[in-house]
Amino acid sequence: MIAVMRLFIDQAREIENAKKIDSLGIFAGGLAHDFNNILSGILGNVSLLMDSTSRDDHTYEWMTGIEYAAYRARALTTQLLTFAKGGAPIKETASIHEIVVETVNFTLSGSKIKPRFKVDRDLMNAVVDAGQISQVIQNLVINAVDATADESGFIDIRIENSLCRLPGRNSRNMSECIKIEIRDYGRGIPARDVPYVFDPYFTTKEKGSGLGLAVSYSIIRKHDGDITVQSRQGEGTIMTVYLPASQTAVKIPEARTAYPESFSGHILVMDDDPILRSTFERMLSHIGFRVTTVTDGKQAVDLVRSAHEKGEQFDAVIMDLTVSGGMGGQQAASIMAVEFSYVPLIVASGYSDDPVMADYRDYGFSARLVKPVSLDDLKIVMLEVLPDTGRRLC
Repeated sequence: MIAVMRLFIDQAREIENAKKIDSLGIFAGGLAHDFNNILSGILGNVSLLMDSTSRDDHTYEWMTGIEYAAYRARALTTQLLTFAKGGAPIKETASIHEIVVETVNFTLSGSKIKPRFKVDRDLMNAVVDAGQISQVIQNLVINAVDATADESGFIDIRIENSLCRLPGRNSRNMSECIKIEIRDYGRGIPARDVPYVFDPYFTTKEKGSGLGLAVSYSIIRKHDGDITVQSRQGEGTIMTVYLPASQTAVKIPEARTAYPESFSGHILVMDDDPILRSTFERMLSHIGFRVTTVTDGKQAVDLVRSAHEKGEQFDAVIMDLTVSGGMGGQQAASIMAVEFSYVPLIVASGYSDDPVMADYRDYGFSARLVKPVSLDDLKIVMLEVLPDTGRRLC
């Protein structure tokens, strides 16, 4: 009877925790989207300045500082977006071994605390959003470092193939999964606090927001995985992440040694934000494109249709996913993909966890741009959809 009561209490706490995160998601998702639009203007323009400035110029270092700050801010909005309700991570088959080892080494760089890895020789891959999983590992390692009193101690990381019951799946069946265990030997967590460690804004640190573990919880659940904590005060803490395993091989990207010196073609840009329209126009014009801009999807469809009737065409169309009070990119793409299938469509959004961004090809798009967008991001996407646009290499 006591065991049943405990199970009931745990399930009720789990439901309450999920509700807290969902309520935050409504606010956080909109805030992150708007902030990403602002960052797009900053990052896009500073990347233009850097591309037009000699590395020997003393101002180049200042621009690098601005770019670095913009990327730091983008990382913050990524944390906010993990709370966004109903979204999906942008998943691809990835090596969990590589993600964990690289993230741990990067997080501990400059620290006297050293990692000790133990990894299964034939570790399976997983279909994940590599950036989000890296964020989870970083959060867990930072917590482990903060809890470790000995500044020259160790953190043990164990990665192995396993069988487990994952949330959202048939609980009677065991599934192949990857188990990631991060163990510290620090002060531990008081028993009374353990049930609340994944609650938003709950923290035992003097200086901390309490968002790190809540973000990690949200990310892992959106990957159909699970995350647990075991801790004893004075003995340390074990954080364990479970992710569904995959037998699919990791796709090795084609090496690209240089960008074209110049591009050519006519690009249509649709965005309801005037700053972003002008930023996209500057970046695309800078690398050689002719650019036309519009404010909503209906105008974009009308222009593509008008060009078609004149025997002309746009070489690609970049469209914002969400438009306030007008037709967005998803609806516009559903029309263009049928009537003008020869025109590559690129979706651009600050909602990086939107299902359309995760499965963009299913919605008629050829590529995606996650805001904020740098000049290099733009070049890579244009090469992807227009591989023959540039002839002379740098």
